[in-house]
Amino acid sequence: MSTFVLGILTSLWNNMPVTLSDAAVLKFGIMPEEHPIPLYELSGACIIGLVCGVMGAIFIRVQIILLKLRKKSVLRNWQKVLEVSMFSAFTATTFFLVAITLNKCIPKSDPVFPFYHNARCPENEYSPMATLFFNTEGGTIRSLLSKAVTLNLFETSAFLLAWTLLFFTTFGVQVPSGVFVPGIIIGLAVGQLYGNIWVTLFPSQSESQSYLLVGAAAMLTSYTRMTYSLAVIMLETTQSINLFIPMIFSMVVARSVSKLLSRRSLYEVALVSKSIPFLGDRYPSAFSFVRAEEIMSRQVHTLRIVSSMEELNRAYKSDFSGFPVLNESGNLVGIVPRRFIGILIEKREFISMSAQNYDIRNMKSANALLYLSPQYDNLALVTPAPINEEDEFNAD
Repeated sequence: MSTFVLGILTSLWNNMPVTLSDAAVLKFGIMPEEHPIPLYELSGACIIGLVCGVMGAIFIRVQIILLKLRKKSVLRNWQKVLEVSMFSAFTATTFFLVAITLNKCIPKSDPVFPFYHNARCPENEYSPMATLFFNTEGGTIRSLLSKAVTLNLFETSAFLLAWTLLFFTTFGVQVPSGVFVPGIIIGLAVGQLYGNIWVTLFPSQSESQSYLLVGAAAMLTSYTRMTYSLAVIMLETTQSINLFIPMIFSMVVARSVSKLLSRRSLYEVALVSKSIPFLGDRYPSAFSFVRAEEIMSRQVHTLRIVSSMEELNRAYKSDFSGFPVLNESGNLVGIVPRRFIGILIEKREFISMSAQNYDIRNMKSANALLYLSPQYDNLALVTPAPINEEDEFNAD
């Protein structure tokens, strides 16, 4: 529905006939033309996947180191603001210096291309590096995918090095930022670099634009570990269905290489750094022949919906961080965190626990956490609570 509405509004805005298939507002760009994919391009896709896999693993390793450093050194609000300001100044300075240092003026090959940047060039000429560095991320992607911007081997290498250095170091600062679009830009640059090298080694061969999308998909796969769904997204946003096979080859290679060098994906690293419990896709080999009953506690610390203060005190003093909550029938209805019990006991949230207000025999769930009754100081109503992201549970 959103694609349909945006397509109609775009057509009306541009004074064009309204169609039902105009989804260009959601596209990164359309490849200039579809061409048959020769068999030798599969080897190029594997090489690009290998390079992107190594880069993705390095990116994950760098993030692990930076997360540890930030936890130790960037603690106060003014330190976070200072870090963001320093990286912002560094990014702007780097982009400007690279674009100006490598500035050159060449004639515009497509007069209607909207993302050209003249920099210091005449009106009918443009600067390739300024076009890539001084545009928005979307404009940079469209410039790389089109044939309107021409880059040589040295310019592509400089662009890739600058973007890789800044993305690897600035990701994780205290500002909203994503990993999808920057990964696409770096992957496009890897594909463009491979195309430049191919033309340099084989001058008789023409440069293929398909390497760019293959590199973008491989780069994203290397640190997100997504495969098929990511391929569908890339093909839909570029309308290049003919690249499905080379893209899958590069993504499988990139994922395998990255996983070989870095066991966790970027998202798993983020979960671990925030102490959010999660189950991985594999278990340690030492537990291959261990039954669950051999590591679980047989004397389970449980709480009932109505528990005595003695039971609550004993649970609070234990080493566990969460406790199963049972109803009157002995069925599990949830888990209550240990720290919630302590906070609510300390605040003594008194309410009446009369039979007219609660039918505790049939209660299966509730929104409350813990209620203490002024009439029965030895009783408390304990009900399951939502799990906070910051809690780590060691419930038996």
